[in-house]
Amino acid sequence: MSTAESPPLADVLRYAAAAWQLFRGGRSIDRALTAALADRAELRPPVQDALYTAVRHLAASDRLVERLAARAPAAEAAALLAVALAQLLRDRHAAHTVVDQAVAAAHQSPSTRGASGFINAVLRNFLRRQATLLAELQADATVRYNLPAWWIERLRAEHPGEWMAIADSQRQL
Repeated sequence: MSTAESPPLADVLRYAAAAWQLFRGGRSIDRALTAALADRAELRPPVQDALYTAVRHLAASDRLVERLAARAPAAEAAALLAVALAQLLRDRHAAHTVVDQAVAAAHQSPSTRGASGFINAVLRNFLRRQATLLAELQADATVRYNLPAWWIERLRAEHPGEWMAIADSQRQL
């Protein structure tokens, strides 16, 4: 067991958000992590964990931002929101800690500093409406299975009686 202290969650969220932007821009997860962590390789394990969690909740975080934000946030703020929402969905850290550290992460970067209040408001709004929002999102197959719509349509067409079981098994990977 390691006795090293865990890095601040704000640092993990900030670097995971940078990797998230690269990933959403078309890079593989590994290359996105390597590029985002060029100056902080020691953060790779926790940042990788946060990024993988965000990928597992990609569809949900996209829909949540659409529902919670009156306008589409800038790419940097959207990335930080996606990573923070995934942490809230994972329920690994106390909710107030995730919100506080996401706002702290926003303050650390010039590109998100001005959006810190927006990020705080969106995350707190999610926490207030979490049960209702998550129940509503389960009606969306792309969220329920975390698969793109085109893939779900292909599964439905090619495996009409089994598509849900196939989609569910892919979600377990």
